[in-house]
Amino acid sequence: MLLFCATLLINEVFFDPPGSDAGQEWVEVVNPGPFDVEASGWFLERAKSSWSVRAEFPEGTFLAAGERLLVGDVGSGAELEVVGGLDLGNASSTGDALRLVSDEGDVVDVLVYGPNNDDGFRNAGGQEAWPVTVTGGLLARVPDAVSTGSPADWSDAVEPTPGLPNRERDCDVARVRLNELLVDPAGADGDQEWVELYGDGDVVLDGWVIEASTRPSRVAEVLTLDGLELVAGIPLLVDGLSGLPNGAGGDAVRLVDCEGTVQDVVVYGDSSDDALLDGSGAPADPVPLGPPGTSLARVEDGAHSGVLSQDWWVPNMATPGQPNPMPPVCDAEGVLQISEVYPDPPGADDGSEEFVELVNTGGRPVSLSGWRLRLWTRADDSVSVPLPAGVVVAPGAVVVVGQERVIDVPMELPNGRGGDAVWLEDCSGRAVDAVAWGDSNIDEVPAPLGGVARVVGPPGAGRSLSRQLFGTSGTAEEWKVGAPTPGVLQTTSVPVADTLPSTIEPGCASTGSVPCPTWIWLGPLWMVRWRRKRR
Repeated sequence: MLLFCATLLINEVFFDPPGSDAGQEWVEVVNPGPFDVEASGWFLERAKSSWSVRAEFPEGTFLAAGERLLVGDVGSGAELEVVGGLDLGNASSTGDALRLVSDEGDVVDVLVYGPNNDDGFRNAGGQEAWPVTVTGGLLARVPDAVSTGSPADWSDAVEPTPGLPNRERDCDVARVRLNELLVDPAGADGDQEWVELYGDGDVVLDGWVIEASTRPSRVAEVLTLDGLELVAGIPLLVDGLSGLPNGAGGDAVRLVDCEGTVQDVVVYGDSSDDALLDGSGAPADPVPLGPPGTSLARVEDGAHSGVLSQDWWVPNMATPGQPNPMPPVCDAEGVLQISEVYPDPPGADDGSEEFVELVNTGGRPVSLSGWRLRLWTRADDSVSVPLPAGVVVAPGAVVVVGQERVIDVPMELPNGRGGDAVWLEDCSGRAVDAVAWGDSNIDEVPAPLGGVARVVGPPGAGRSLSRQLFGTSGTAEEWKVGAPTPGVLQTTSVPVADTLPSTIEPGCASTGSVPCPTWIWLGPLWMVRWRRKRR
């Protein structure tokens, strides 16, 4: 007999039979390779919260190429080769797991199934596993005996096939994309959320599922699309939804076809803290959301480049069930600069008082769609903070970015220990301005043009860094430490262009006792004027 260093797979799992589970559960193991495998001493472990050995393969266990081995309880009705009381989890509220381990203790295959992976079960490669969503009590690999390492390898089986090849579902599969979605309606979210789909072929969506994810280990089914049909080239609105997360820390919506394959993923939100993955399996850079009530839409109906920031944008008006509007051209020609940074308020430093102040020193309005702040704490550690789409900053206007500020963006600025920095990046991803501060720059936070940034001494608790010179090279000498004055510039040297729209008032400096008026345009029709008196 030819022996070879090969592997086996968990291929089908009957974890929740009808009625009482006791004595009815079974697992099918298959040899998918071309060589025979000796499995003496191998064993199956199951975990509800921790791992426990449930069945050990006896001496003399061999699986020829393509052969199947049934492991289970004596009352299961299957023709068992290995008997063991499996006591598998039903994955009702938390994820459960099953794994195959070799006689040398190597983890060969892992299945995590259920609504989440809150217990942090690892896959065979040692990474935290994505759970397989379940709707019944039977899971099978489809196609049979094939593993790509993805949850999409598994499908809810229609009927058990112990000892036989798994049957593929009668499934209508075509390329369908998430096209537009509303995850955060204005006011209460209940049943007001919706998703729009788009495809280039007619598709019966029986067995397709919309899922939501708040982190890699937590995936929840939002809706099964049974009974819906998609017509080629016509957006299909799926409304009345609830359960789509609002983007805190980064969230995702997934479209899964009737074979269990993830057809499309969009990751969105205020940060990448939750480390979600994009459709390629790489760490995602979330698409920023607009204000509540605004949708997230593909730049072109059904178009997909694989780069989230290029494929998605926030339109000024949602178009559920209608073709998506074309976005404006990226506004990377405007002139915005950082005018003040307040990184270390007194007392609890939870980000609620911190802010970054920006000023438009150009002669034309600037749309913030696609612009970001990037916060640096080390040369290899930065956090991208998207600015809200649909906000237009008028020439000369001063805007304050931070929690519960004029531009309400959750963020926590670093305090300067070892050197920290904030960059302002335009919608093309180019850093157009920056300031670094700290007691030193031993952490080597970078400068936008390369090299290590020069730092301004840390302002200290309750003090801010305010800019004294604009339109220059961005050196540390341009900044001074003082009391924070959000919305009020601390210099008279702002080089605002002479040509301004007659209906817009430019920003002003902190001279005299007259409050400084500024304008922020929120979308084409909504204009907000606000006043901040000098402190």
